[in-house]
Amino acid sequence: MAPRKNDKPSELEDLYDSDLVSDNFASRKVVAQKAVKHVTDLYDHYRQLRRFRRGGKDVDLVEEWNQRYRM
Repeated sequence: MAPRKNDKPSELEDLYDSDLVSDNFASRKVVAQKAVKHVTDLYDHYRQLRRFRRGGKDVDLVEEWNQRYRM
């Protein structure tokens, strides 16, 4: 099926790698779209959690982990 002229590639198509996907991928497209959406939503959620306020003080989670766990 040829793409229409005004169609923009979806996020799924950007992440699609033909070497990693089986031949019957088209039958699982909805499942793959849900998986991509789930992963990108998790990434956005954790990016928002990276900086927060605790006790009136700004905390950067990455810096906090570096101080506690870096050897």
